Amino acid sequence: MNSKRSSDTTPVELVAPDARLLFSPDSGRRRTYRVGELVRERDIPYDEVEVVREGWLFSYASLADGRRQVLRLYLAGDIIGLDSMPHRRAAYDVEAGTPATVSVHPKEKLGMLFAHRSPGAELLWRIAFYWQHSTLDRLTALGRFNAAERLLHLYLHLHDRLSVRGEIDGEGFFAVPLTQDVIGDAVGLTNVYVSRMLAKLKELGGLERRGHRFRLLDVDAIRGSPSFARLAAFRRFSGAG
Repeated sequence: MNSKRSSDTTPVELVAPDARLLFSPDSGRRRTYRVGELVRERDIPYDEVEVVREGWLFSYASLADGRRQVLRLYLAGDIIGLDSMPHRRAAYDVEAGTPATVSVHPKEKLGMLFAHRSPGAELLWRIAFYWQHSTLDRLTALGRFNAAERLLHLYLHLHDRLSVRGEIDGEGFFAVPLTQDVIGDAVGLTNVYVSRMLAKLKELGGLERRGHRFRLLDVDAIRGSPSFARLAAFRRFSGAG
């Protein structure tokens, strides 16, 4: 693939709206977490949601034999616990992948947005619909893509989210400060196999790596490839059907 930047043309609809717009910068109690510290524990009651202010976090499900599946990556502006609003207990564990800061808000505060038909309610709906599309795409990728495609799909997903946040540098690189164990658990690969697939993607001209910084060498070509073009989010938001 030819090197081609398109970070400035990422469709805004490909990413969830920034939930920090719902709250003033100084609202909510602040909590900070170290790498590896649990933010939420499965089956524990919670009457609040957290808005990520800084850092990277991830949710996961653990199996009895110790294996885990990373379910979602949370970046600044994401809401933790939104999909558990109707339930009192957490459905999964949430862990800090980097040092992180969140603001804590009562669930009732979000419920009032709908009760009063606030403009913020529309923002929450958009966030929920985005994550529905994203989850469907991840299920398709995990179930039907080969290892290299799964990894490339994850980095394309992160590229689009970070692009809207202005976190793509002038050369097209973006930081993913997570361990390969977390990346592997997100795409169903071992740490060793992630390393192999990153090397393979570099050979194929799809992805360049410099430590924890990555660059997709032709974003538009990847997004328009036969496998990726049929994913729900890209098809829905690109106007292709």
